Amino acid sequence: MLPEGFYDLLEDQVEREQALEQTLLSLLESFGYRRVAPSLVEYEDSLIDAQRAQREHCFRVVDSASMRMMAIRCDMTMQAARLAATRLSGETRPLRLSYAGTSLRTRTSASKPHRQFSQLGCEQFGAESPNAYAEILTLAAHALTRCGVEQPIVEIATPSVVRTIGDAHDLDEEQRNLLAKSFAVRNKESLDKLANKELGQACRALLALRGDARTTLAALKMLSERHPCLARLSALWQLVEQTIDAADLPASLFLTLDPLETRGFFYHDSFAFTLLCHTPEHKHEHKQGHEHGYGVGRGARGALGRGGSYHSPEPACGCSFYLDAFAEVVASPPRRLRIYAAFDATRAAVRRHRDEGDIVVQALSEQSPSETARAAKGHACSQILRGDDRLQELP
Repeated sequence: MLPEGFYDLLEDQVEREQALEQTLLSLLESFGYRRVAPSLVEYEDSLIDAQRAQREHCFRVVDSASMRMMAIRCDMTMQAARLAATRLSGETRPLRLSYAGTSLRTRTSASKPHRQFSQLGCEQFGAESPNAYAEILTLAAHALTRCGVEQPIVEIATPSVVRTIGDAHDLDEEQRNLLAKSFAVRNKESLDKLANKELGQACRALLALRGDARTTLAALKMLSERHPCLARLSALWQLVEQTIDAADLPASLFLTLDPLETRGFFYHDSFAFTLLCHTPEHKHEHKQGHEHGYGVGRGARGALGRGGSYHSPEPACGCSFYLDAFAEVVASPPRRLRIYAAFDATRAAVRRHRDEGDIVVQALSEQSPSETARAAKGHACSQILRGDDRLQELP
């Protein structure tokens, strides 16, 4: 019935996503982020240019009026950047924007099997500093706890490591690709193919460093001091440390660092992060990895969101939350009382219960007592309203 990767949402999932959306948007508003709603479709030349790193993920359609090619957004981040650079260019910086809507992607992955997803996020434009990044990190961390995510994890990454090393040693494209692939698949042996043998040895050591953020940062700084060929990375570690120091993070958060992680970061540069959580059965396992500085992501579910710094026409930093992923790991919102109003229930009684926040399903014709009871159960009601205000509990 539906194309692969697309889905219908039924009541429980819709209620979860709506409750999450309200919670997250309220949190963003409390930080001063102003809501915008970019267009679902733009002309290909403007949308693809803005999202060049993700161009293969965009659906394309032809505008029957102008016969120009259009693209459907696969991510709302760069649309917010377009608004900041055009219609909101005169606004005071840093400019804080939030958004919520549906995005489409042509491709899926094992962790993201859907091509249709609900995206909600925030972007900050015109600021480039640890304090700016710390605000986004703080907001993302509190989003996890505010929504009731158990065992929340924020895993920090530095996607610009390969570029920084490559620039420092003037590596050619082949050597940069070798370095990037070796880091991506965690292959120590392939690093021996680097022309600079000292760099290869230092990068082998770099591969092993991930885990608790503070512990890993200390080890990374020592490694950069021990290997002058990695000295250029010291500025990255300092940026991460200053960002963490400036952030206001919940005590329940596991803050980890994997400096070489690049999956899912299409356009982020010096500072990035992934939002994760653990299933209860992996709680003990993660604590061990957390304490000893290894095993980041063991037992973690798929990403609940991603964020970090990037460059649009101006410095920017933001975070996107994936509501479908959030809905899988948080409890359903409290159920409102569902009442079935029998045909003889008065309008005043029905209105009073609705005004009090109850859900009232109205009978549209006369029914016998047994028919009323069956209808009430069929509409998932727990009580029947009769007359002026007589409530009858269903057995």
